[in-house]
Order: sequence, then C-alpha cells, then structure tokens
Amino acid sequence: MGNSVKYVTNLMLVNTQPPNQKAPLATVDTSKLGYPVKFTYADQVSNASDKVSLEMILAGILEHPDSGKILTRMMQPVETEGESDES
Repeated sequence: MGNSVKYVTNLMLVNTQPPNQKAPLATVDTSKLGYPVKFTYADQVSNASDKVSLEMILAGILEHPDSGKILTRMMQPVETEGESDES
C-alpha cells in the first residue's frame, strides 16, 4: 500500500476568543509517509515534497488575499450582549 494511504484534513484559522470562530484556509492531503503533501486553497493546488517546499506553500497560503480577508474578518471586535456605543 505504501504511499496510497491518505489523510485529509483542513488547515484552520482559529480564534479562541468568543465567539470562538473557525475558518478553513486549505484542505491538506498527506500520505502515510508524510510527503508528498497536497494543499488545495483558493482554487489552487500545490504539492510539497520536502520541508522547504512545505514552508513556501504555507507562506503562500498566509499571503493569499483570501486568507487576509478571513484573518481581517476574524480580527473584528464582536459586540456582546449588553455592549453598545451609547452610555
């Protein structure tokens, strides 16, 4: 079987502050042996065959405008009950 066994997971951006938001940045497919790793994000597919290419792909995902939009959205303050602009 060797490399044919695959694991599929998501690369997630997680905000642990209430309301505990989660947003997927990429789908990640790995083989049982670790490499190659396939990333699917923003209608793109990239394959990493070693640590250097893995780091380059992760940097590209974080630099992508879609990831920036998700990060910006998750960084916005969330108004909780009882809070208002009026005093």
